[in-house]
Amino acid sequence: MICPEEPFFGFFGLGARSEFNIKDDKIWLQENNTEIEVDQDLQEMGISQKEIVVSFHHPSVREYSDFATA
Repeated sequence: MICPEEPFFGFFGLGARSEFNIKDDKIWLQENNTEIEVDQDLQEMGISQKEIVVSFHHPSVREYSDFATA
């Protein structure tokens, strides 16, 4: 669900979809149904794993990754 007060960025096309929001100074990766490794691309641009929340993972699972939990 997208809240109107939050900036939204994403790619839609040919059934492939990548969706993320910026919230609380972190990038929330909502969905990635592409072959593109969005998290790796963000890291190559200088964004730390601690600034990326893989929000399509359940919060109880996020703590076991190197990414931000929330």
